[in-house]
Order: sequence, then C-alpha cells, then structure tokens
Amino acid sequence: GGDTARVRGAFQDITEQKRREETLRKLREKYQDLLEGAPDAIFVADVESGRIMGANRAAASLLGTTTEELIGRDQSELHPSGDAGKYRSLFRRAVQGAGKSNKVFSELEDGTQVFVETDSGEQVPVEISATRVDLGGEEAGGEALVGIFRDITEQRTRENVLRAAKEGAEKARREAEEAARLKSAVLANMSHEIRTPLTSIIGFAEAIGENPEAASRFAPLIEKSGKRLLETLNGVLTLSELEAGQVEFDEETVGLKEEAETLVEELRPQAEEAGIGCRVEANGQPVRARADKGGVQIALRNLVANAIKYTEDGEVVVRAYRKEGASREGGTSGQEGQAVLEVEDTGIGMDPEVAEDLFEPFRQASEGVSREYEGTGVGLAVTKEAIDQMGGTIEVETEKGEGSRFTVRLPRAEGSGGEAGSAEGKDNPPVVPGS
Repeated sequence: GGDTARVRGAFQDITEQKRREETLRKLREKYQDLLEGAPDAIFVADVESGRIMGANRAAASLLGTTTEELIGRDQSELHPSGDAGKYRSLFRRAVQGAGKSNKVFSELEDGTQVFVETDSGEQVPVEISATRVDLGGEEAGGEALVGIFRDITEQRTRENVLRAAKEGAEKARREAEEAARLKSAVLANMSHEIRTPLTSIIGFAEAIGENPEAASRFAPLIEKSGKRLLETLNGVLTLSELEAGQVEFDEETVGLKEEAETLVEELRPQAEEAGIGCRVEANGQPVRARADKGGVQIALRNLVANAIKYTEDGEVVVRAYRKEGASREGGTSGQEGQAVLEVEDTGIGMDPEVAEDLFEPFRQASEGVSREYEGTGVGLAVTKEAIDQMGGTIEVETEKGEGSRFTVRLPRAEGSGGEAGSAEGKDNPPVVPGS
C-alpha cells in the first residue's frame, strides 16, 4: 500500500542521487581538463530531465554563483524567469537538433536574443553551442547535452555601434541628397526671382526708350518689378544677418494690437487689390509683449503678406490677445502669461506634413520654377528666426484647401495683466463670429 509506495519513492530518489554521483565522477574523469580550462561557460544537462549535472568555473562566474549551486537546477533556471517556457522549448530543440556536431543557438523561436540571468538579476546575451554526448550507457548516466555558453555582450555592443554608424551614414547620405536637392531648388527659385523682375525692368525700359509716350503705362510695372526684386534681396539679406547674429533685438514693451492695426492698414490696399478682406480682431484689453518692435514688425509683415498672397477668396484676420499662466495658488500671474498674435486666412492651406518644413530657409509648400506663387521661401524662416531671438514661439495649423493659422507667442510685458475679476487664466482670444 502507501508504505510500499513511499519506500519505492525513496529508493528511486537514492537511485537518482547515485546515478548523478556516478555521472559526475565520470564527467570529472573524462572532461575535467576540458571543462575547467575552457574560457567559456560550459553546462552539462540530462537530456531527459533537463537538470544540470555539471558546470565549470566559467559557468559559475557567468551566473555569479558556485558550481555546487548550479548542480541539480533545471536548465530553464539559467535564463530569465519570465520566459521559462520559451527556454524549455529551446532546450528540446537543442536536444533534437544536436548530434555529434555542434548546433548553435543565439535566438529563441520568436527571433529574440537568448539571455542568461545571473543570480543578481542581470541579463547577459549569450550564444549557445550544443552537442549531445554519450556518458557510457543508461547505467552510467545515458546521454547528456553539453552547452557552451559564450558571452556576446561585447559582440552585440560592436554590432550596435556598427549599426548606429550605418544608420548615421545613411541619415547623412539622405541629408546630403536633400541638401543638394534643396540647393538646386534654391538656385532655381533665386534665379527665377531675380531674373524675372530684372527682365521685366529691362524690357519696360527698352519699350519706353523706343516709345517715350508709353512711360506712364510702363513706369508702374517697372516700379512693381523693382519692388519684387528688392523684396527678394531684402529677405535673403535679413535672414543672413539674423543667422549671423548681426541683428540686435532690444527688449521693450510692444503693443501687439497697435502694431497689428498699423500693419493691416498698410497692407489693406494689397488685400483689396486681391479682392479679399483684411482686418484686426481684438477685445478691449491691452496686449503688450516683452519684445523688440522691429522684430515684431518683421514677423507681422511676413505673416500677413503671406496670408494675402495665398488667399484668393475670403479674408485675412489678425488677432491679438493675452494668455494667462496659472500661479502656484491656482490663480493667475501676469508675469507668467503670454502675448499672442494669430494670423488666420481662408487661403489654399497646405498638407500638414509639408507644413513641418515651412520654417526652413527657401522652403515652400510648392517648389521649383513651375510653382504657382512667386517668392524665395525665406519669409517664414526670417519670421521664425526673429521670434526665436525674442524668446517666443511660432506654430502653424493648416489643412489643404482649408486655410492656415499661424500663432506667435511672446513673453508678456510685466504690468499688462487684466483688471480684477476679468476672465483670465486661459486662452482668451476675441470672439470670432462664425468661427
């Protein structure tokens, strides 16, 4: 009955223990020099149970333990505990695949790297070379799987460095190609923007020389071409000066609403000529930025002029408002707020992915001499550079065919907070009818 089963179990345990002891003795006799002299970690496991029957000093060192502690462990315990099932499957594959010649494993079935886990919890990448060996028949221990575990940390590091170098080289190649393409586009744009008005000026001047009576008709066209040429040169020179740090911005209090109204009034004739509206929206509160007046004018002029250029129907709206910042007590703090300018149009808009590159010099939503709209593509680059140097930010929201909205945020001047009880602490733009 039960006593007989217990005796049989105890007898089997003793038999298993004696079998392991005999296996270890034979291993020591047959492989002692090989095991202990090897620089790589070597484990010997029973092919049936997967139990570790032997290990060398390098194996103990790799795992951060002793050879005595390793004996009797299941082979899956050498690996990360969370993947025990995957490593038992790996062991079965190794047993089935390993014959007299080595079978090398560095990845699990799912393609992930093989690791061992040290007693301290560190995971070390390894490459396992597995071979089945005959220990001299079932009475002497049967077959075992000998696994040589090679630490490939340095190899993986070198591979990662090489991969990073290749990726860096590929990125540099792509950037060089893009730079070359952009250079070609820049040269084409600049050539077009300089040659076209110059050709017009020369042509109209020749026409006047041949027919002086036509002066009144061609003079305005010469003026228009001259202004276009001057605008091109001014844009490129301004960007160059900004990037070279040759433009100094003074910190002063600038009324954004007043600057917007002045600029819109100046550019309204251009908008009317294009058949669109151009206006300023602002509530009664003062909107004062801590910025440079000239820098604000650069940004406003470029943004509003661009909006007029790319809007065929509808209007361009410039908004000026304050944005409050929350204080630690949950109230508001004027010193933490921002002065905000928005320039919104109902124009052609653009693909949002294209918009990401708009602030790069010489970039436009469409490029090449066949593009629909004239310009060098430096206006927004100049705008961003000026805003950056004044400690502000600029962003764009756009959708192709739906128009664009450029938002400029500048540090707000101290003392420009709202009256007590005013609705602040959040974005507070003026109400836009129909928006």
